[in-house]
Amino acid sequence: MALSDHIIHLKDGKMAGATTAQSVKTMVSSALAQPGGLLLHFHGGLVNDAAGRDIAKRLLPVYQAAGVYPIFFVWEAGLFEILKNNLSEIARERLFKLLFKLLLRIVKRKLGQSVADRNAQALPQVDDSDLRLAVSQLEQDPLGLDQLQPDYRDTLELTRFEQLSLEQELTQDLQLVNSLNEISNGLLTPQELAAAKGERSARSRASSETLMDPDQLDTYIERPDPAARGFLSTAKFIKSIVVLAAQIIKRYRSDRDHGFHATLVEELLRKYYVGNAGQLIWDLMKKDTADSFQPDTQVYGGSCLIAELARQMNAGQPSKIRLVGHSTGAVYISEFLESADAMLPAGQTFDVMFLAPAITAKKFSVTLAQHRHRIANLRMFTMRDDLERKDTLVPIIYPHSLLYFISGVLEDNSDTLILGMQRYYDPNVYDDADFLFMTSVREYMLTRVAWSIADDGNGRTTASRKHGDFDNDAATLASIGHIIQRGF
Repeated sequence: MALSDHIIHLKDGKMAGATTAQSVKTMVSSALAQPGGLLLHFHGGLVNDAAGRDIAKRLLPVYQAAGVYPIFFVWEAGLFEILKNNLSEIARERLFKLLFKLLLRIVKRKLGQSVADRNAQALPQVDDSDLRLAVSQLEQDPLGLDQLQPDYRDTLELTRFEQLSLEQELTQDLQLVNSLNEISNGLLTPQELAAAKGERSARSRASSETLMDPDQLDTYIERPDPAARGFLSTAKFIKSIVVLAAQIIKRYRSDRDHGFHATLVEELLRKYYVGNAGQLIWDLMKKDTADSFQPDTQVYGGSCLIAELARQMNAGQPSKIRLVGHSTGAVYISEFLESADAMLPAGQTFDVMFLAPAITAKKFSVTLAQHRHRIANLRMFTMRDDLERKDTLVPIIYPHSLLYFISGVLEDNSDTLILGMQRYYDPNVYDDADFLFMTSVREYMLTRVAWSIADDGNGRTTASRKHGDFDNDAATLASIGHIIQRGF
């Protein structure tokens, strides 16, 4: 059979390209006739359509050799290109680099505050030569800043007096004021801004001089005449910098930081650049996974597949169906399980394999609570935290993995708990009192996970050192083959 006989191509959740309801019907018929059963593979959100097809082409013989009929959901995502291009451009911006250095210095001053300084409500001046050196060497050593992180266990919040003092200091910073004036001079008119927002593209601007998120930048613009382009309020923006510094310090105080470098970048992006940093596309991608299971089975690919399974399978004899989801593919599997629970016979269950899943722990806790009876077995392959931290997403600007970036920037809250990240299985930090949903997740997952690098045999071996490698790592694929042929 041709590769096209194994691909369900989706765009915005709808069947696209050569994929039709009839072609899905034919695939399901062929899969259910296969003695080894059906395997559904959901690729991650980093890849675009062409890369998704390349993954299908590469994995097709691997899955066929294991005795299953694979069907690949190829959905148009391409998050990596957006992150690489936009983040690299943001990192080159004069204002971003200046804000990064200013915040770095403020945070170090507060974290290094002595008892005497606290009593005097004074932020000490610090020798920042080590910081400047570390910043200059980010490309060679992206984690170098983390080695300079002061002890923050006894740090207090920024007082109101300290915040006012910092605001006064920043108003005297000519580099900052000049950068803000440049952005102000490049502002779009309200009509141009509305058009930019309406495009809902991977990037949009409110000023020709910055990739700051238009909605965020708009909060600092004064327009005495609503139809005029207005001007950027330096006072408002400087106040927001100090508020941001306080938020970063709060993350340190509560042990919710991701290291010196990553935490500053995350909070900077969330505060000023979030839409262009990928959050808009991330939200649209998650929407696409849900839309695939809209009711019209002649239009939406996920619903079409499940409807055909319901129509063709023997209700009295459950079929062998495996679900493999890499990264955002785990979100797809969660949506699949919800739809399958409503449409398929009660006895039909699924074997699930997660590869570095990007689904939030809270969403998966809901899946467990409502659809656990549909999961016969589950295995998760993902990285230990030390490897997760070394997996640089975009050189210079972000030192950790995609999952860290999703947790720190793309989800609604900083340090959102992600299912595939080892750090969130530590009850000493993420205790049951504050994260009740994590109790069921932790209890369920800890006996079902292989932390890379692992060599435990029997379907528990994995050697991936990068987030994107789990679907081409020989050891992980061998474990998947073992599970398919011999079980969990």
